[in-house]
Order: sequence, then structure tokens, then C-alpha cells
Amino acid sequence: MGCFSQRDKAFERTLCEIVRSFVRSKSSGKDRDTLASMNIWCLVLSFLLLIAVGTIAEDASDSTCEARASSTQTLNLFINSKKDEAGEWFTTFHASKTDPRMTNVKLNMTQAVYKCSNGEAVHIKGVIRGDTANSSVQTFNRLTFHPNCGTNAAISDDGRSAQKIKLEDGLNGVLLTQRPLRRNELFEVRLDKKGTKFSHSLGIGVTIYTPDSLTIPDHMWHLKSGNWMMYHSNVYVNGAETVKNYGRNFNELKVGDRVGVMVNKLGTLHFFVNGVDQGPATSNLPGTVHGVFELYYNAAKGTILDPS
Repeated sequence: MGCFSQRDKAFERTLCEIVRSFVRSKSSGKDRDTLASMNIWCLVLSFLLLIAVGTIAEDASDSTCEARASSTQTLNLFINSKKDEAGEWFTTFHASKTDPRMTNVKLNMTQAVYKCSNGEAVHIKGVIRGDTANSSVQTFNRLTFHPNCGTNAAISDDGRSAQKIKLEDGLNGVLLTQRPLRRNELFEVRLDKKGTKFSHSLGIGVTIYTPDSLTIPDHMWHLKSGNWMMYHSNVYVNGAETVKNYGRNFNELKVGDRVGVMVNKLGTLHFFVNGVDQGPATSNLPGTVHGVFELYYNAAKGTILDPS
């Protein structure tokens, strides 16, 4: 009984006195069985009081947890596992976060269905983690054009767009991304403006050179090392044509069309037109390359697009 407070002990003594008074009113003081029953009733009531106090403490703990759960730094996960029409188990879940500092929620889950003697058992386990804005986890870094670019290119829109300064100049519009491309990352640019003076239009590709270390050439075709480009419908490696009639002809593109380039995780280069993969262009590319976009001849303005 040492876990009771002073108020609880007083309540216990009062209960025992009530029991004793009740028993004395029903029997004589010489009845040993009656006296023994008094002590038993006191023990029973004390035990009931202990349970009541424990329940109150548990309720208080639950209310404390609920109060904490209603704070602004919570992460809730709801999981529902059931069978589909074919009798296969599947699990649906959703998570919500309320901590304004969190930038990402990562959830790793596994589900296993075991055959038991009395049916089936579904075991679900997982780890959920929220990355705060000041954590060391790398957050999404949008691609932009680096300010070191061709002399006939002007960058705007926080580095997302570039346009020609002199439309009559067909060259000097080379632009590189401000950071290397990640493997399987699509570098995609939309054609926003197109001239009519020339017959050629636009170029896109990758290079091993960084924008800080490269003297920007007037045309990437003139750079005879460390670059993979697509012009017209052909693929060029270090200025030499390697694949003829590889994909859709860039010279036929209209305003609003999109071109892209990607190096997959195996080092294979792919070009894209309006989201359509034109197929493998070449392989064995180095691990670190920057994206290249060229305002070539009729291409007058382009804007980098975020992944959809």
C-alpha cells in the first residue's frame, strides 16, 4: 500500500471503518469469524482501491500522450490489410506529418502472410522516418543554367531559362547545367521561341567538363573531346557523327516541344523528344557529366523543366 498518496490512505482508512461499523452492527464482538471477515473486507477494498488508482494513473498517462500527439511535431501512419477478390492479401496505408520542419517522409515496409492451423496471419513491419529541413539528407536540387555560358545567350528566370541576344547569330549559345546530372535524371528543356532564318535548330547533350573549368566554345561540335551531343537527327561524340538518323529531327521541332537527355544507371546515354525515349545512343559514359543545351541557329529560347 506504500504507493498510495496521503489522500488515498485516508480514503482507505475510511473504507475500513465503514466495513467495521457495518459488521459490528450485524454481529457480536465475540464472533471471531466476523472479526476475521472485517480484515478480509479491508484487504479487498484496499486492493480495489489500488486498481482504481492504477487506472487513474494510466488514464492520466494516456491523456498526456494524447496531448503530445496533438502537438505540431507528429507523424501518423494508418495501415489496412485485407484480401482482394482473388483471395490475395494486400495492404494499403497513408501517412501524414504535421511537423513544419520535416521535408521528407520515408517509409520502409514488409508484409508476410503465414499459414497457421487456424487460418492465416499477416505480419507487417516497417520503419518510418521524417527528415527535417536541417538534416544532412540531401534535398532536391533543381537544375539551372550556369552563368558561364555562350556570349550570345542571356539567362533569366533564376537560371531556368535562356534566350539569344542576337537572333541573326546562329552560334555562341552553349549553356551547361550548374551541377552534374544524377544517373537516371532527365535533363529536359522546352523550346519557347524559334526563329526562321536558318535551316538548323537546337542541340542537347552532356559533357565531362564543368562550367567553371571550360572555356565555352561557340559550338559544342567544335569541342573535340569529352562531349556527347545530338543535332538534327544524328548523334555526335567529340564532334564526330557516330549514329545517323538516330531519332526525331530537331530541325522540325515547334515552339512548345521538349527535348531531353539522360544517362542511366548503367552509363548508357538516351535522348528524348516530348518525353519519348529515342533509344540508346551510346554507352560507357563516365560517372560525372553536366547537361548541355545549345541555342543553335533557329533555337531562340529554352526553359528547363522539372521532372514530372
